[in-house]
Amino acid sequence: MQSSTGAPLYSSKIIKSSALLADTYALLAGWDETLGVEDNLARIKRENLLGKASRSRLEDILAAFRRRYFSDPSVGLSISVLVKAGLQTDVIIPLLYYHSAKEDRLLYDVVTQVLASLRAFGQDSISHTEMYSICRALN
Repeated sequence: MQSSTGAPLYSSKIIKSSALLADTYALLAGWDETLGVEDNLARIKRENLLGKASRSRLEDILAAFRRRYFSDPSVGLSISVLVKAGLQTDVIIPLLYYHSAKEDRLLYDVVTQVLASLRAFGQDSISHTEMYSICRALN
């Protein structure tokens, strides 16, 4: 599927970053609000805060993290404050999913077009095989 400009509507970047909940919590908990976005990301990379064996993998995660939560620095900072304050994960996780879906068109379309429809008909789970088929049909 293509956008009105002819560019592909979906990309494979979600494969590199998936949900990353544990990594996202660690990054948000370790965020230094006295530093800017670039300085924080450089510090996290330098200190390998996530303990990733591959520098390439760490860079992929940080790029996704930046796109999702820090394209507007106030968003990421606000969520970081909530994580550090110990707000329950059942409140934080929907915020993380919202910003992830907002940044990734495939995830957004799957949630708004597929999962919301299934939920409306009372289905609250889907197998990975079914999801794979649906994503292939979207593309």
